[in-house]
Amino acid sequence: RDVADRRLRHRLRFERGLSYGVQAVYDRMSPTHAHCVFWADCLDSRAAAVRDDLLSTVRGLAADGPTVEELRGETESLRKAVSDPANAGTFTYGFASDELGGARKLTPEALMEGRAAVRPEDVAGVLSEALETLLLTTPESAGGLAEGFERYPLTSPKRVSGRTHRVRGLHLRGELRKARLVVADDGVSLISPRDEAITILFSECCAVLRWVDGRRVLWGEDGFSLEVEPDFWRSGSEVVRRIDAGVSD
Repeated sequence: RDVADRRLRHRLRFERGLSYGVQAVYDRMSPTHAHCVFWADCLDSRAAAVRDDLLSTVRGLAADGPTVEELRGETESLRKAVSDPANAGTFTYGFASDELGGARKLTPEALMEGRAAVRPEDVAGVLSEALETLLLTTPESAGGLAEGFERYPLTSPKRVSGRTHRVRGLHLRGELRKARLVVADDGVSLISPRDEAITILFSECCAVLRWVDGRRVLWGEDGFSLEVEPDFWRSGSEVVRRIDAGVSD
């Protein structure tokens, strides 16, 4: 992450003057998976150039990996960080996260040895695999899709067939009254006034958030989420009962 961060900052800010703020964030989600985000601010007129340079930099690292000098610099930076008492809290947090997350427990010495053993091809291999799940977000001013990307779906391709619930409230006017919630034995579909659907099948529901007022939020394995507030829908309490029954099977 740090190598890519420095390359991007040098390219976008100092070399081409396209962006002032270039940032990178790395969060480990499990012992074997992490979420890494790179982003850069820019004028609308420069969005396409920033996008292309960002992709080129990341893809270059995935193809060739960092240089030996860059890896040596990473090792030296870690050595200084480990030896600095001011970083004790940071490393304590990291070690506690390893313990709670089930990751391999490493001493500072082992961490140093591991960093020093990393080769350019190791980084290239890991990053090449990560690019298979890459998501790219750009403003409309960037133009069309970047090469190698498809548009991310914002609605579900499927819907359930079951009882339809309308919005509660005679005072509602306009497009909002066209919204509807469809509940079936196999899942729930929220249909917008524009007839676009978000569907969560109970068999593919990976998480449910419950509130004491009856509100439910369902998360599907495909990344879509659906929120149901019983007071917003006619027979909303029945909707919640059917959802609870469906996700408890």
